[in-house]
Amino acid sequence: MDQIITAIIAIASVLLAGYLNNFLAEDYRRFRDGSTLAAALAGELGSILVSLPRLKESIENLIKLCDEGRMVKLPEWPMPSSPVYERGVDKIGLLEVELSRETSFIYDQIRAFRVIFSLSSADDVDQNKAALQQSLMVIVECEDRAKSLVSKLDRRAAIRWRQTERTVLWVLGFFSLCFVGLLSLILHI
Repeated sequence: MDQIITAIIAIASVLLAGYLNNFLAEDYRRFRDGSTLAAALAGELGSILVSLPRLKESIENLIKLCDEGRMVKLPEWPMPSSPVYERGVDKIGLLEVELSRETSFIYDQIRAFRVIFSLSSADDVDQNKAALQQSLMVIVECEDRAKSLVSKLDRRAAIRWRQTERTVLWVLGFFSLCFVGLLSLILHI
């Protein structure tokens, strides 16, 4: 009888350890992937932010040329992409809710800028000027918010992994159920 109880406890312990290890490994993998995504997005956005002062100056100069009645017709160009965001958007849920929302907002504003700026390749001075002014407005309205997002993403990427409260509570609950099950099994044998 004692041998059966010992065997049951040994088997249950092995199963519990494997089960627990699986959950902790998954928690760590998701955390690590979220940190990597945060760092990559911070890098991509940081790169865009570095170029904004020159871009704003160029747009302001183009608007001045339009004010002088000079035709500013920019050549049509292919819409640039945001490769890190586009490849990682399906994993954005690995970031916290606020970071996911803010990241999506900023990248949508980048897309809006690109679309509006592409309209400045028209044959009409007034349309080009309007497109340039709207492009500049998108930059001005979102620049500080994008800088703040890069800081938040950098902070998220720098956080060290620790078991989340949810995982710890789940594991404790699971162990409690297993303990009660083993105890009732022992008492009934």
